[in-house]
Amino acid sequence: MKGGYNMNNIKNSKRGLSAIVTTLIIILLVFIAIGIVWVVIQDVIKGGTESIDYQSQCLEIGLSVSQAQVLSATTISVAVTRSARGEAIDGVKVTIPQDDGTWSQVVTVPGDIEELVTSSLGILNFAGNTSLVDPTGVTVTPYFVDGVGNEILC
Repeated sequence: MKGGYNMNNIKNSKRGLSAIVTTLIIILLVFIAIGIVWVVIQDVIKGGTESIDYQSQCLEIGLSVSQAQVLSATTISVAVTRSARGEAIDGVKVTIPQDDGTWSQVVTVPGDIEELVTSSLGILNFAGNTSLVDPTGVTVTPYFVDGVGNEILC
């Protein structure tokens, strides 16, 4: 038979079968590599969007110290007013300055502050040899707690 295919030649051709198997293995390895890269990229993108989400929530929250009164050398009373925007927060960090301009301590006050409400944070105690003269430098920073339990400061 001239010009036709001989079935015996095709069956005995190991070279043709080897090329097909090699091609299939390469295609399989490419799909595995794509899957690995996809998982890594997806985790990076997901983490980045979570960070952006918290940052956008922080932009909407407006807190201001409406009253700060020194009660003693180690206690201060603080009241905070919140604006009408933003998500519920998990708490605030109150930073208390010393009379020499340095920061004495950060006190964590957990809990949400409702919108358009002036809320007293209570009497805050702080340790160390500090002396407060002017409470106008007291600052408050809201924070969120992520799914893992980490505090994310605004």
